[in-house]
Amino acid sequence: MDRSISVFSVGYPILTEDDERKYACRMTQEVGGEFHSVTIASKEVPELLRDVNWHLDEPRAHSIQARKINIFIPNGF
Repeated sequence: MDRSISVFSVGYPILTEDDERKYACRMTQEVGGEFHSVTIASKEVPELLRDVNWHLDEPRAHSIQARKINIFIPNGF
């Protein structure tokens, strides 16, 4: 390829066994890509889910997506 691949990974402040960021970083290095990692706190999740739901709003978005996200957001939208 004529340019590197960008890889994005999201994690939580508390490192756990199932945190895949270290593996994603290692694989990105193997293919010569650019690794970007973002850490989010649990208190940020409701607002981020609102943003995700907004971005999923397209003519072909499946209605179940909005219902699943709405479960995690107090007082709906």
